[in-house]
Amino acid sequence: MNSHDPSPPPAPRRVRPHARLLRITVLAIVIGAVSTVAARYGSDKIRGHGIPESIEAILFGKSRMSPKVALLKPLSSGIVVGSGGPFGAEGPIIMTGGAIGSLIATILAFGLTHDSNALLPLLATSAVAYGFTVLTMRRAIPTKKIARRGYHIYREYGIDPLERHAVEEVMAREVRSIDAALPVARALFEHFGDGQVHRAFLVVRNGAVIGVADRAMLAACGTRDPIATVGDACADLPLFFALPGENCRAVATRLAHHRLERLPVVKDAQLLVLVGIVARSDLIKPSLAHVDEEEKRERMRGLPWQA
Repeated sequence: MNSHDPSPPPAPRRVRPHARLLRITVLAIVIGAVSTVAARYGSDKIRGHGIPESIEAILFGKSRMSPKVALLKPLSSGIVVGSGGPFGAEGPIIMTGGAIGSLIATILAFGLTHDSNALLPLLATSAVAYGFTVLTMRRAIPTKKIARRGYHIYREYGIDPLERHAVEEVMAREVRSIDAALPVARALFEHFGDGQVHRAFLVVRNGAVIGVADRAMLAACGTRDPIATVGDACADLPLFFALPGENCRAVATRLAHHRLERLPVVKDAQLLVLVGIVARSDLIKPSLAHVDEEEKRERMRGLPWQA
């Protein structure tokens, strides 16, 4: 054989299918175990792709995220993505960036320029500029021209607080009701006499709501038919109600449209089982929570003199 002739290529190494399957299985078990431990003992916010958790933190958590998320989210996501798992990159990036941003805030320009000498002047300039606009301008710059045209913008880019809360969060669960079989005369005496507590009462039959009774309605029915029951008084009147999962804005619109002061809250629209009552005064609660979020001033954490 000629010494200059090329040697034959080595035979390809064959990997048995069952060995490859075993490796993939072991890798999947290790990845799943690491991610499960991180989610179980670290933070459950690292589960999933992260976008729903980011939205939840913005809307309901005052844009705060735990420091654990900033560490565990990129770690667990890197392991899963690097191993070929069904995971995207956008969600973990948003979640991790939001967690880090909620910890260190106001330094995007520093991250872009990497000029440490400009950090302090930048922070001071941003604080002074923001404070000046808050004290001297009634509206933000993007909406100022619209306001000059005569349009009143009551909220810049906010979400209606009533949209963020469900009826079950604000309703009263302890409800005094009147049985439909009770005679009108007795109902007037017992519920609308000198010891009257509420302006109106829900009327129920076998646990299901059939109407809302007040003094004027019962008195008018008793005049027409002295032996009528409370159920008879509600028979020809429409029944409006709310469901526990409805948002407060829809209920507020219903109250305003039908000129009502309160609505019974039922478990479902078929059986009409009573679970609570929501009044116009209850719909103030989401606005109070919103005012607390907007007006409450919080201290910077980690300062020794604020301990």
